[in-house]
Amino acid sequence: MSKLDNLTPEEREQYNLLLQEIIKNTDPTEYMPPSVREVARMDMDTLKIEYDLIVAKQSTRSSAQRRWIAERYVYESSKQQEQHESAE
Repeated sequence: MSKLDNLTPEEREQYNLLLQEIIKNTDPTEYMPPSVREVARMDMDTLKIEYDLIVAKQSTRSSAQRRWIAERYVYESSKQQEQHESAE
């Protein structure tokens, strides 16, 4: 039996409202290391430029950042492609 089972309906509602407020006002990127945060906050245009530099082997970024950029670019591109195909 969890502690949430002992709450009254009003307390559960307050608890859920508190959780929603925390989730809404928390930026998960604030808890990432700066090098990861930078990649996470890149817009698609910047990500494409960085990805092209990686493919051309001209990127001056660390190997970890290059990997994160490549993974995120592939993920975002496939997500856009799926959205485009489902819209047709």
